[in-house]
Amino acid sequence: MSSPENLGQTQPISVLVVDDDAELCAQLGGLFGAYGMTTQTAGEFAAAVEMVRASNPDAVVLDRWLGTTDSVPLIGRLRAVTQAPILVLTGQADEADRIIALELGADDVMTKPTSGREIVARLRAQLRRYFSNRDTGQPPEAPGWRADAQRRQVFTPAGEIVPLTAAEFDLLATLGGDPGVPVSRAALTERVLRRQLHHEDRSIDNLVYQVRKKLHPYGAHAMVATVRNQGYASAIPLTRE
Repeated sequence: MSSPENLGQTQPISVLVVDDDAELCAQLGGLFGAYGMTTQTAGEFAAAVEMVRASNPDAVVLDRWLGTTDSVPLIGRLRAVTQAPILVLTGQADEADRIIALELGADDVMTKPTSGREIVARLRAQLRRYFSNRDTGQPPEAPGWRADAQRRQVFTPAGEIVPLTAAEFDLLATLGGDPGVPVSRAALTERVLRRQLHHEDRSIDNLVYQVRKKLHPYGAHAMVATVRNQGYASAIPLTRE
C-alpha cells in the first residue's frame, strides 16, 4: 500500500461518499483513511448537495443508485455547486450508461465490483488534474454560461454569442436553467415548440442535433445530454440575466 499523501495540498484530502449502503460507506471510509484522506458520507442526494455547499470536499464518490433514485441524471445539481472530481460507482456495465454519466458531469465512472486500489488510483488521477487546474486558475469545466432572456441570446464564458434560433435558445434556457434535471421529449415539445408531441415526431431530436452542432466549437456538448428513457438534461448551469 502506498504511504499516505495529500497530493501537495496543505490539508488532508476530503472525500464525500454518497451511498445509502452504510457498510460500503464504512469500507470506503477505511480505504480512503489508509491513504491519508478524510471522509464524509451522505445517504441521500439532497443531503449530498447540502454537504458539498457546506464543506466543499475535494472529491465526491457517488453511487449510481440511492435506493430507488438514479443519481446520474442529478449529477448536474452537484456540478452546479462544485468543480471537484465526481467519480460514479455503478453496477451497470452498459457503455451507454457510462457515457451518459460522463456527459452529465461525472469525471470518471467505475463498474462494481472493483478493487479498492483502483478506486484510489482513479481518484488520485482526477485529483491531480483538479488541483493543477485550480492552482493555475483554470477550472476543469468552464463556468459562466449566461442567457439573456430579453435579447434571447446565450453567451459563452468568454463572452461570445452562440448563434441560435428562437427555438434553440428556448431549448437551452429550459435545460440549462435547472441543470441535472431530465426533461422529457413531450415536455420539451410543449415548452419549446408550443405544441403536443405526436407519434413518430422527431422535431425535438432534430433540434437537439442542431444545437449540439452549434455548441461543439465551444466544448459545451454536455449542455444537452441524452438521459435514456427520460429525455434530455444539461450538466452546465445557464445563468439567466
